Amino acid sequence: MSNKNFFDQFDDYDENIDIVSDSSKIPQKNRDIVANNKKKDFFATQELPTIQVQRKNINPNKNRQANQNYTNVYSNRNSANKNHPQKIKKKPTTPFKKAFFTVFLVALLIFAIAIGVISNIFGGINFDKNIKDNAFVDSSSLIGKRGVKNILLIGSDAREGDTVYRSDTMMLVSIDTNNKKIKLTSFLRDSWVEIPEKGYKRLNSATAIGGIQLLIDTLEYNFKVDIDNYAMVDFAAFEGIVDALDGVNVSITQKESAYLNKFFINEGISVSAGENVHLNGPQALAYCRIRKLDSDFYRTERQRKVMFAIKDKASQASLPTLLKVAKEITPFVQTDLSKSEITKLSIKASTSYLKYDIEQMSIPADGTLKSATKSGQSVLVFDIEENSRLLKNFIYE
Repeated sequence: MSNKNFFDQFDDYDENIDIVSDSSKIPQKNRDIVANNKKKDFFATQELPTIQVQRKNINPNKNRQANQNYTNVYSNRNSANKNHPQKIKKKPTTPFKKAFFTVFLVALLIFAIAIGVISNIFGGINFDKNIKDNAFVDSSSLIGKRGVKNILLIGSDAREGDTVYRSDTMMLVSIDTNNKKIKLTSFLRDSWVEIPEKGYKRLNSATAIGGIQLLIDTLEYNFKVDIDNYAMVDFAAFEGIVDALDGVNVSITQKESAYLNKFFINEGISVSAGENVHLNGPQALAYCRIRKLDSDFYRTERQRKVMFAIKDKASQASLPTLLKVAKEITPFVQTDLSKSEITKLSIKASTSYLKYDIEQMSIPADGTLKSATKSGQSVLVFDIEENSRLLKNFIYE
């Protein structure tokens, strides 16, 4: 059975579809040319006395000192063979120049290849240049902090050809380089919030009304936390990530196992219960989309659990595997990050971010919400000011 048929008969595949994704770890090998720069500096230092001698009549005192330095540097070498002072003078620099320029050209070649690989990988990304500053909130009222970058990950329920869709997974990834932590905040889609100029509605309807711009504006408007960038992916990218990593291992309860197996029965696949259950791409996606078994709160918890598993698997993966993951992601990604910003994040991810500890929370926070019916919809009502305070403390304190 194809994936399309599978999802058509999956009973959560409707306007309540649940999507999860991860586009911040697109590691790329960092080509370090610091060593070559050091050689360049050393070469410049060796040439400095000669250059100073040639600068005549600019500063007589400096010229006299330069001439003295020049004499001191080469006096011993010249005394070794007084019949050939010029030949001895050139020997220390010529081989060095050749070695340096050879290394320098190789470094340039490696750098060019690295840029070519990055450009090829990121070429499939849809780069969004239309995101503007929030028109509903004064930027001075939004909380941010140096060393913390907030990227909103969005999973949409868009099918091929759709122009209107909901954002059914909204996860803020806060990269805290000050404390070497990655903090994941899931925004529950049924949250009853004020959408600027549209009144109170469910949070996940913001994209259907005004696209990603309005979703970002709504989150900033309600919670007063600065969102630096966003990345949106669909479920095909999520499957590709997991399969490129050869699957992930998560804990599965008996109820979750029974629920999943109802939909995999025709596939000849059984998802067992246990502490370390291996899931492939379609299985991991189905696991993340479970909602009717319990609630949206547990659904987002499952999503974060899989994010943990992906992060752990990626941190141990080889460079070819990480490049394979990147290639799986890019055709399904839309972001306002530039190619250079993605490159920097990729290098940082491969060298440090994947080693950071991960912390998590949900908004609205547990204990601050209650179910209600608004405009005929089942929603979550909560104290927005209190949750704004909790979110700021979680990200920045």
